[in-house]
Amino acid sequence: MKKLHMLAVILLLAIPALAVRPMITDDYGIAEFGSHQLECGFYSLQPRGTNDKSSSILATISHAMLPNAELTIMIPYALTGSTGLQDIVVSGKIKLQEDMVSEGLSARADVKLTNGDVDSGLGTGKANYTLMAIYTKKIIWDLYTDYNIGYTWVGVPAGRRSADYFFYSADVEYIIPHSPLIVLAELSANNSTSPGQVAMQLAVKYAMQENLVVDLGYNIGLNEAAYSNTLTIGFTTQIKTAAKK
Repeated sequence: MKKLHMLAVILLLAIPALAVRPMITDDYGIAEFGSHQLECGFYSLQPRGTNDKSSSILATISHAMLPNAELTIMIPYALTGSTGLQDIVVSGKIKLQEDMVSEGLSARADVKLTNGDVDSGLGTGKANYTLMAIYTKKIIWDLYTDYNIGYTWVGVPAGRRSADYFFYSADVEYIIPHSPLIVLAELSANNSTSPGQVAMQLAVKYAMQENLVVDLGYNIGLNEAAYSNTLTIGFTTQIKTAAKK
């Protein structure tokens, strides 16, 4: 049972928390005002030091309730081990500054709920709270970079040692001119373990239609503390709400 619980915790740390698929790093942008954005992906995780692979589906639904703010719900579902709904995360993001198109600063707050079953390893039984800052900068032409820094307060049973941690990540995104392809690279780290976890991800996105983007990402752990690798494939689509007459 303890092993299943640890796999669930590792999986929650490995998958992106409300990021822009398939990256761990978020960007400053929000969904178009009044619209809904759906991201859905499959994850296959290989923890280090074990042959027990974990897989899950992660769906996120975002709604821009204001021109500069959105509400997002992340819904993870485990497909291996004890299958079922894991702890849901609710997030709010507000755009603080926009220097130019596709460049600016945002802040985000997340709350991980306690709906997942603790005994089967689908949840931790305690809520987590996260605050983070997000900055997006255009480097040149169609090359962008995003930076995230944040802190998570991890709920632990009374008398247990605190498991709170800092996390940091940065990515670069290149939109290939006259092409539906976008290539991305990312470096991420957190000190949720000792020593901290460091990982790198390479990804590609393909715009099939105006409101449909498919993606493929491969994340590699760069030290012994990190999970070995994660493969993900998914899509992002935006549903525009019809204007009221």
